Amino acid sequence: MLRVESIGPLLATQLTELVGHGPYVVKPVIDLNDAVSVNAYEIPTRIRERIKLIHPVELFPYGTRETTNTIDLDHIQPYNPLGPPGQTSTTKLVPC
Repeated sequence: MLRVESIGPLLATQLTELVGHGPYVVKPVIDLNDAVSVNAYEIPTRIRERIKLIHPVELFPYGTRETTNTIDLDHIQPYNPLGPPGQTSTTKLVPC
């Protein structure tokens, strides 16, 4: 069972009939209110995707560059390798 925006719930076979071909990309719903963090300086794809959805453009003053998968993400507070866990988080990163 799947849900198609503006149509509602469908079976996969019904979607195939509607669209006429496959394959499909199925992505889970991302709750942007959930803070996700890791204990590393490197930013994993799941956090990068959330930052892209939270901040669609860079946060520099008058920034107009779209947040992409390759844009640089910076920590709001400097990362401390000896600091507490969870410093790389959806609440502590911004695109720049």
